Amino acid sequence: MAKIHEQLHDVAPQCESTHDALALAQQTAATTETNSMPTPRDDRSLNAFGEQWRSLQMESLELRWQIGVSCNENLGRSMSTKEVANRIGCGLPDLHLMMWFAKLVPNLNDFLKNHPGLSTWGKVKEFIAQSNPNRKTRKRSEVGKLIGLMRRLTSQYQEGNVAFEKKDVNKLTSVLVKFTMALNANSRSTDASEEESE
Repeated sequence: MAKIHEQLHDVAPQCESTHDALALAQQTAATTETNSMPTPRDDRSLNAFGEQWRSLQMESLELRWQIGVSCNENLGRSMSTKEVANRIGCGLPDLHLMMWFAKLVPNLNDFLKNHPGLSTWGKVKEFIAQSNPNRKTRKRSEVGKLIGLMRRLTSQYQEGNVAFEKKDVNKLTSVLVKFTMALNANSRSTDASEEESE
């Protein structure tokens, strides 16, 4: 019944009467329920898409590993990694991950044989985080998240990508002033207690 109600909501605007809408909703709900098993044609398509997707994932890993190897060996020695990332068209954090991937994995084929479950970049990034002792694995603190948000908001505002109404500016200013006052008060009380303990 819930499916019919959902379908009724979707098809009602297309029908002239409630009776027609109910009939169409019942028909659509019945069709949806009977089509839960893929047809042989759908099955073939899904299998083909799955093969293409896995192939694309493997190509992605191979390309990322090759970029990492090249950067580690000599690519971009005359420019910064940021410039290399810009030229390639990827983010700097991704480039650093590719370079770590190449350092951790001297032979990609052997790696894939030994780690068959690591067939996507997302899974490989988790592997890198666990394998790299120098890599920061802790999550950003709430303060770090707030700072990042404020920096992004400031940048977007300066670039004209964000517009504020006057009332929003007043609210934001008020909250920031209160926050700053609370920080200053806490800082003063911490300084005073440190002086007393000396």
